[in-house]
Amino acid sequence: GVLLGTGDDALVIQPGDTISGVGRRFQTPVQTLIDLNGLGPRGAARCGGLGRAQPPLRPGRKERRDMIDIISQLGGLAWTIVAFVVALSIIVGVHEFGHYIVGRWSGIRAEVFSLGFGPRLLSRRDRRGTLWQIAAIPLGGYVRFLGDENAASAGPGQAVDPALARQTLGGAPLWARFATVAAGPVFNFVLAALV
Repeated sequence: GVLLGTGDDALVIQPGDTISGVGRRFQTPVQTLIDLNGLGPRGAARCGGLGRAQPPLRPGRKERRDMIDIISQLGGLAWTIVAFVVALSIIVGVHEFGHYIVGRWSGIRAEVFSLGFGPRLLSRRDRRGTLWQIAAIPLGGYVRFLGDENAASAGPGQAVDPALARQTLGGAPLWARFATVAAGPVFNFVLAALV
């Protein structure tokens, strides 16, 4: 047979043995040693009878394998994070677009449509005066309407020319405010039904 490893971790492989997890039979024990450990013929030590001591396998081999496993798992983690950010951005974008479009249809002016928070990375102003932007922290988004004090449309709001009061969320009729606020979740339900 062939002795793989040393000490308590040693394994003797006989000709024709099937190695668990490998799924094929090896013709010779020397080939087994070469295939499993990546050693050349010089590194393959055969045992005879009661067995002669085998030189230990290359030092650090297991540690390198462990590091490769960690790196491959981190690669999987990176793809998971990227997929999460993309999925969240789609959900948030559809939700905020619901607020934006229904607010616009009901006469409420949107000043900013943002995917993400924090510093602005990309932006463009459309012909209606709305600033469309992508921000640095992709964990949400908002629509800031005319007169809103902040992105949450909370607080007393900013002073607005009385002629434009109807174009603010606070100055719009109740039905328009209700429709605008409800549109975000409704658009998400429609997205879920379509997917």
